[in-house]
Amino acid sequence: MLPDWDFDGDDGKRRAFIAWVNAELDRWAVLVTERFRTTAPPPPDWAEVAREAALAPRPAGAPSKTQAHRAGDGMDAAVWDYMLLRHMFRRYWPARNRRVTDPAHAARIAAQRNRHELRKVLDLRAWDAVATDQDKAAEVHAAWKRWDDIPGRRMAEADIAFLDSLPDQYFAQ
Repeated sequence: MLPDWDFDGDDGKRRAFIAWVNAELDRWAVLVTERFRTTAPPPPDWAEVAREAALAPRPAGAPSKTQAHRAGDGMDAAVWDYMLLRHMFRRYWPARNRRVTDPAHAARIAAQRNRHELRKVLDLRAWDAVATDQDKAAEVHAAWKRWDDIPGRRMAEADIAFLDSLPDQYFAQ
């Protein structure tokens, strides 16, 4: 059952709405794992694998984890969540929009879901002291709006295409 879109300042209804949206997004994440299921590959020829591994050149100067995350603007998971949340809102509540300043806006929910990851990959220590949830949501919205070709965006687009191919019975009524 879909929660009410309008909660008219009722903080309890807002929290219940956001909790339902988070649970539904988690359910969608489980649904999209089905697109990765394939038939089992044939067993590998371990002698060939060992021979190729011995001949392979060793990587030099591999980037650190932080550099690799910064290459994707550190927003991959937040942009993925944001795009799926926007799709969810359009699917379940067509022709309804929320302002970015709304506490239940998709960007705010995505920023909240990914605050720990964002703190690890971006230099947010000083920013966190003064930034509000709205500022963080604006940052996620800006990352989405830039249309950069980042892994989070590519993954979300593929997941949305897969979700659109599923029958309506998989989605809340």
